[in-house]
Amino acid sequence: MRYSIGIDVGGTKIAGILIDENLNVLSYNKVLVGSNKIPNTIAKTIASLVETLRLNIEESKLVGVGIVVPGVISLQDRMVVYSSNLGWENVPIASLIEREVELPCFLEHDVRGGAIAELISGYGKELQSFLYVSIGTGIAGTIVWNREILVGSQGMAGGNGQMIFGPSGPLFRCGGRGGV
Repeated sequence: MRYSIGIDVGGTKIAGILIDENLNVLSYNKVLVGSNKIPNTIAKTIASLVETLRLNIEESKLVGVGIVVPGVISLQDRMVVYSSNLGWENVPIASLIEREVELPCFLEHDVRGGAIAELISGYGKELQSFLYVSIGTGIAGTIVWNREILVGSQGMAGGNGQMIFGPSGPLFRCGGRGGV
């Protein structure tokens, strides 16, 4: 039996699960993230969470750690290009975590990760195509077309981005005005 660990890095918490190759959840835990979102500190927090999650499973049976993060992600460079939720810019988070946990790490956008989960084991496994919309700290979406995740040339296909409701609306995290 082989096992994987999934980590969801958010603006307020880091959640993690340990699953077996049949997608059974064997362990779940989460830690709150305070205002200290320094990438090295987050990597150490994740390493501690991985240790807690892995129970007594031998390292040779762990496939790796999948990490999902909000923001603009470069899958090729395994980095967070920009995340307003975390205050990160050009952070090679997969490499930082890999050094801490000494396991292969895989990076994905958090909402695409949710769509992948739906496609494999949720309501989406019965569908050819669907739009996955996540409402959390922000609002974002992913398009699944003919059972393929559409990523787009810049990794933003299906992304809702900022919605402007009026020039005098609330302040965006990026400093712009107009909505949510």
